[in-house]
Amino acid sequence: MEALKELELATALQPENLRFTYVYIVALSDLGKKQEARTFLDSAQKRFPDSGESARLKELW
Repeated sequence: MEALKELELATALQPENLRFTYVYIVALSDLGKKQEARTFLDSAQKRFPDSGESARLKELW
């Protein structure tokens, strides 16, 4: 869970960094926190509308 906290901090400190956001969403999902992952994904898609990574994640849901 410490790693998840670090990822959350990384996304807060660098919200423009799509890689941190992507990894955080995957980690949330892998830990069974699907609703949190979905909420964060929706937010990321608004911030990165042209991103292929956020589009690929969206396809998983």
